[in-house]
Amino acid sequence: MAELRAEIPNLAAALAGALHDGRHEEALWVVVALRPALADVALPEGLLDALAAALASGRGEPELRSRACTLLGLLGARIGRPSARDDVDQGVALAPPTSPARARALHAAASVRWRLTSDAAGALRLVNEARAAQRL
Repeated sequence: MAELRAEIPNLAAALAGALHDGRHEEALWVVVALRPALADVALPEGLLDALAAALASGRGEPELRSRACTLLGLLGARIGRPSARDDVDQGVALAPPTSPARARALHAAASVRWRLTSDAAGALRLVNEARAAQRL
C-alpha cells in the first residue's frame, strides 16, 4: 500500500497530462484499469476532479464511462464528495442494460446510497436489481 500511495502523484500527473493533450478516453482507461488497487486508497480531491474532467469531455464508450463514473462515485463517497451519489447514478444510466458493468454500477450505487444516507430500502432495491442484472 505504501508503494501505491507513493505513486499517486504520478497518477495525478498522468491524468493531468492526458487531459492537457486531449486524451480524455485514455485518462479514463488508466483509472479504470487501476480500480482494484484504488479501492483501498483514498485519492486526493484534485485527482477526482481530473477524473470528473475526463468524464465531462463526453469521450469514450458508454461502458467505459459507466465504469469511470462508478469508480468516481465510490471514491468520492469515501471522502464525502457531494457529487458521489450523482456520479454512481450516472454510472448506472450509462451502463449497457445487459452488461456486467450494469451490475457493478448498481452495486456501487447501493453502496454509496447506504454509506451516504443509510437508506436500507433503497440500497436493497439496488442490490436486488444488480443481482437480476447479473443473471441476464
